[in-house]
Amino acid sequence: MNAQQWLEQATRDLPAGVTARVSRETLSHLYEADLPDGGDVLAVLGDPEPTNDELRRVYLTVKELEELATSGPSGQA
Repeated sequence: MNAQQWLEQATRDLPAGVTARVSRETLSHLYEADLPDGGDVLAVLGDPEPTNDELRRVYLTVKELEELATSGPSGQA
């Protein structure tokens, strides 16, 4: 699995800002690990699914943000 595939799975359903931040930090980590471009990142990063689970505990998903935006300031539609 290459870095782009890993990042797509690890940041699935997260807002663009979160995805960009995670991508920058992850690519920097891979660069520091001296992983060749297009190389298999699983040995360095592990399975992307647990990462996605953890990120979703910290950040709202796109759907959750949309629900908050449409519910108004009182939390009711």
